[in-house]
Amino acid sequence: MKKCARKKDYDRRIISIVKSHLLIFGTDLLDLNLGPLPFYQELLNFNKTSPRNIVERVLSIVRANETMLKEGLLVRKKEEMGEFSKLENYLLSLLDIRNKEQARTNIVPKTLGLSFIRKNLGFPLFGYHRPESIPNIQGLLVCYQSMAGDGIGRIELLIMDKSTQIQYKNLGIILSSNSQSLHCVLAKQAELSYPGTLIPKTAFTAKNTSHYTLSKRVAVLAASKKKFKLKNKIFDPLYYQYSYLFIADNSLRFKLTRFLLDLFLGSLELHTWEAEPLVAKIIQRVL
Repeated sequence: MKKCARKKDYDRRIISIVKSHLLIFGTDLLDLNLGPLPFYQELLNFNKTSPRNIVERVLSIVRANETMLKEGLLVRKKEEMGEFSKLENYLLSLLDIRNKEQARTNIVPKTLGLSFIRKNLGFPLFGYHRPESIPNIQGLLVCYQSMAGDGIGRIELLIMDKSTQIQYKNLGIILSSNSQSLHCVLAKQAELSYPGTLIPKTAFTAKNTSHYTLSKRVAVLAASKKKFKLKNKIFDPLYYQYSYLFIADNSLRFKLTRFLLDLFLGSLELHTWEAEPLVAKIIQRVL
């Protein structure tokens, strides 16, 4: 009974935070007679078998609310500040449930990464064909999330340094690093305004963020800030996330270009005329 009552308290508090977020940032779109916008209505129902991306967006709103309170942009009682860790843990537990619900059942581990190996591009760090241990080399790590997950494509490129720590977990990896990374998000224009689409937020609010309008989507490029620390981030093919390690040698530029072009022209559904200049921009910024 106590656990159920606590869950209801968390639900009420989180819904209150989401509603306040709407009042602060969405007043120009708010119709007081019709209630919240459909998008926010989805967020208000986050605890009712919502897909993983809805829970992620609610979590980002709660964390943004906490940041604004700490920076004095919002005012609240000091004794209530401690609740945020409980709310975040509760949402993370919902994410874990959604992970299990949405995990792919048609995955074939024996074929994962084979194409990357056959093209001699580097090491896939997922599936049965990954190295027995993480290669101890100077390299570039590329982590990719396909649009099959939540409709948004994500690519993260990181030059490995001494701070980079990679461990295998299940069929994928856990990544921690202080190294600066480049992020590319491909989404529909409307999705860019959704909380949780452009993450990490500190990267996509920087001045060096670039937008490219494509035929079906918008591509956004942004570099993480030097002080940004990536901690225990999971990339798992069960959730359409794949990590690739390229050796930092004279062939890196050629291999990375080939890989990104194959990616953009294939699963990310770009045309050649829009994929080639986008790949060139990524290569220019990361190498």
